[in-house]
Amino acid sequence: MDSIEAVSRVKTLSIILILIGVALMVVGIGWFIIGLRFQEKFTQVQKYYVILVLILLAMTIAVIALWDPMESKVETYMQSKMVVALKAHFVEDTTTNSNPLSNAWNHMFMELDCCGVNAVVSTTNDFDATSWCTTLGSCQATSSQIPKTCCLNVDRNSYTSAPAGCHASVNSGTYNLKGCYAVIKEKLLRYSSRIIGFVSTTIVLEIIAVILALSFLVCNELRERSRLATISPGTLPSVEAN
Repeated sequence: MDSIEAVSRVKTLSIILILIGVALMVVGIGWFIIGLRFQEKFTQVQKYYVILVLILLAMTIAVIALWDPMESKVETYMQSKMVVALKAHFVEDTTTNSNPLSNAWNHMFMELDCCGVNAVVSTTNDFDATSWCTTLGSCQATSSQIPKTCCLNVDRNSYTSAPAGCHASVNSGTYNLKGCYAVIKEKLLRYSSRIIGFVSTTIVLEIIAVILALSFLVCNELRERSRLATISPGTLPSVEAN
């Protein structure tokens, strides 16, 4: 999905910026300490360093600015696209079908402990529009209302023996109550809060790095002015007339 790919790009960029931010913080502290001893040699380098950190700081802030709209886009479009994908590709409640996408849905039901896209609350659910229910399959034959892979405590080796009270009667407490959209959304939001926290920390580190670099430049400038002020005109070398 385009929305998920967009979020993935923002995640990747944020991780890169976090690593760069930490590296710049370490380098900034090192240069500040060394610069106190060798001011003249590090002044120009520190100027470029400040410019670089300011650019990265702007990029880091942009990540946070982009994150909210990206997250909202996922929440807005992912649910409807998942429903469309389920309808188009779910053909059987097994993991051995020739359709790999149908198999993937069944694996997801077992791995994430979810069922369908939206939560299943009765025999009327998201699967009604799939070919498994409309064309050919145990649902179309009315022997199942939800996939056996939706039943509680089943895995790839045991789902075929799921109780009829689950897949045929959809009795409460026998199948995964949450829809897969809700489960995936929870995971994205959990990851989102971590990313925002890490990026915010990176912004603080980059601000500290800029302050250290600017402090060095100011200190160096003050020392240079103080040195020049101590040089009296009489001590300057005289120029002999030709």
